[in-house]
Amino acid sequence: MASSTPDAKLSYKKETTWQAICSGGNPSISDDGVMFFAPCNANVNAIDLATGNTFHTFEPDSDAALATAISGDKEYIATSSRSLVVKVWNWRTFECLRSFKADDAPIVAMDFDNVGHTLLATGAANGCVKVWDVANGYCTHVFRGSVGVVSLVKFHPTAYKLFSSSDDCHLRYWDLHNKKNHRKLEAHASVTRGLEFTHDEKLFFTVSRDQVVHTWDAVALKITETTPLHEVCEGLALIELSSELFEDQEHESSEWMVWITAGQHGIRFWNLNGDELHLLHRTEWMSKPCKCMMFSKISKRVVILTMELHIGIIELEDITTSRELIGHYDEITDVRFFQWDVGKECLIVATNSHDVFVVDPATHSSKTLTAHTDIVLAVDISPEHDAIATVSKDASCLVWMYAGGEFRHVFTCTGHTGSISSVCFCKKNKSILYTGSEDMTVKRWSLPWDDMISKIQTEKGVVYPGKAAYSIIAHRKDINALDVAPNGKYLATGSQDRTAKIWDTQTGHERLSLKGHKRGVWYVQFSPVDQLLATCSGDSTIRLWNVATGSCMRAFEGHGNSILKVLFTNSGTQLLSCASDGVVKLWMVRTGECVETFDGHDEKIWALDTNTADTMMVTGAADGTIVLWRDDTTEKQEEAMRLKAEKVKEDEELNNLIRSQEYALAFRRAVASNRPRTLLTLLQHLRESDEFDEVEACVCDLEAKHLAQLLSFIENWNFNSKTSREAHELLNVIVTTTPPKLLLSLPNIGKLLESLTAYSERHLRRLQQHLQRASFVDYTVERMRLGVSSCPIVQSDRSESTYLQ
Repeated sequence: MASSTPDAKLSYKKETTWQAICSGGNPSISDDGVMFFAPCNANVNAIDLATGNTFHTFEPDSDAALATAISGDKEYIATSSRSLVVKVWNWRTFECLRSFKADDAPIVAMDFDNVGHTLLATGAANGCVKVWDVANGYCTHVFRGSVGVVSLVKFHPTAYKLFSSSDDCHLRYWDLHNKKNHRKLEAHASVTRGLEFTHDEKLFFTVSRDQVVHTWDAVALKITETTPLHEVCEGLALIELSSELFEDQEHESSEWMVWITAGQHGIRFWNLNGDELHLLHRTEWMSKPCKCMMFSKISKRVVILTMELHIGIIELEDITTSRELIGHYDEITDVRFFQWDVGKECLIVATNSHDVFVVDPATHSSKTLTAHTDIVLAVDISPEHDAIATVSKDASCLVWMYAGGEFRHVFTCTGHTGSISSVCFCKKNKSILYTGSEDMTVKRWSLPWDDMISKIQTEKGVVYPGKAAYSIIAHRKDINALDVAPNGKYLATGSQDRTAKIWDTQTGHERLSLKGHKRGVWYVQFSPVDQLLATCSGDSTIRLWNVATGSCMRAFEGHGNSILKVLFTNSGTQLLSCASDGVVKLWMVRTGECVETFDGHDEKIWALDTNTADTMMVTGAADGTIVLWRDDTTEKQEEAMRLKAEKVKEDEELNNLIRSQEYALAFRRAVASNRPRTLLTLLQHLRESDEFDEVEACVCDLEAKHLAQLLSFIENWNFNSKTSREAHELLNVIVTTTPPKLLLSLPNIGKLLESLTAYSERHLRRLQQHLQRASFVDYTVERMRLGVSSCPIVQSDRSESTYLQ
């Protein structure tokens, strides 16, 4: 064991919880592009797009939320759910202003008017379109005739006119002032998904899944031009942009009108002739298939929702600041801290997806690493924190180099015949990598970093193959975990065959087989300072093994379910473990004692890691949540010391007041500072000094809240026969001096009186039994005295003494 032992960690505080912020539906964006409202299961999340934080959650109903809308003046927010109820909320106070059943079918599309900002249009799944005055709370218009689900409702920019589209592929025009102007327009061969007006409102454009853009005369309501895009579109925006954003700069004007579409190939830019414009700075996530798109003309911000339920934010003022937020993580398979600079860290997140996400904890923005073709199962970080390795069900291991603020795929290791479930860099040399697979083999890979770095400038985008140094059949079942000893000489493996093994990394020969677990071994890790190996298993135990002898030194028991991961922390003096019951435990290595249990998830925790400074912990679970924990041991100890010092100071002040016979002030201060022990000492002192009458004046001056506090003291004292006398004496003073109305107005007075009555009756019976016993003793003593006086021997002795006298 290590000779110098650091102070033990005692507690972690939940710092941040990342949960799903979007589950589909029809989200909306404020006109200024600052706020984003996304349905998330039964709630609607209000998200600050600048920080990515959810600053409020609306709870429309217990059923799934479907659609949202926000008025142009940011006064009202409307939400709909599967319960057929539409709720209107005040944006400033988050108060629900109105709740009404909008239709006999769910509302899937909504929009506020752009003139008075008080009219709400709703489109239902039964083809009905309605307009509501949310300020006064009544329906102003009902428009029928649509067939199927109404998926689009949109108001005219400056007039009380409404457009809607449904499953019959027609575009309908509704004039709120004159029903004679209602029109049914032959638009697309599919449902219209986007509609945008020009600045002068003479033209408007529509897109659909039929891969064309229609240009309409806004007055005649007729198609004037059709432009093929060969792109299934889910949204449309129209904006004037600078040519500096694009690769094609042969245009005469530096500014031109551009269509922005979101569809099956992500977000794309087009001129009005249908020619695609290619961004100079385009990231991979911009090419993900899109579900819908929102656009703010004020902030020139485009927000897309991808099919993976990720939120993309495109800043047209500065395209380089565009970013992606993870709207729904699905199941977390692994999370690791990556320190990309001194004091700066990000998270490498692997989910139930073929992508890996690099997430900034401060802004929640992420970058996507795409190369795998199946679910990523594990991640490892190089010793220098300049590379990561990812393994997947596609039987490949990919190595990514971090340089210039970006990750680049540089090595691919293939050769396993099954899913690769674990990966680990050598602690001494990042050129050596180990992988373990479901094919029961362990492979050692050599990565030619020097050759790669020398060619990286001339051969951009080239991926180099890793070379397998050896491959060994390590276990009889799937290999779940790998770890390399700090000195790089030993490799530990854990398998579903219920064993862990230690191998010589140079030769690949087995050194030790560690048997003792009753179920599969899920994780293994070497101690950073001692010759110890920690293993965890499906048998709900952690075992600590001596690496030199292979003997089990200690078994840690306390989890109620399978333990999925275990880590050494605090310089190897403590362990962190997570289990399938959603809890994390902190253990002492020397004693096996469980220091604390942390509950932060509802399902099994697959991912657990600590940062380089060992001040933060991150957990990721199958419920799609990531929790960041901060070590607050020092803070709690300082707080405990501060409270202790304050208590000592207050006790000294109270004792001084008692010595100076300022009983009333001492009484009130003891009650106000919640010091029942001190108050009990004061009452005992007053009774012993025959000054208990002072208590009556003290009780009369108490406020209602302090009187309730005093009664709670009495209730606790009454539980114990040693302090029941003071409790009843003080209760007698309260009952005789306090008005009954005031007593009855105290909170929980009924339950308190029931408790007092029950224990007082018990004390009364006890005293009666004592009295009976005392009476019997008195009787026995008296009878003994009478018996002695009538005894003959005693009388003879008395006569002899008299004679002698």
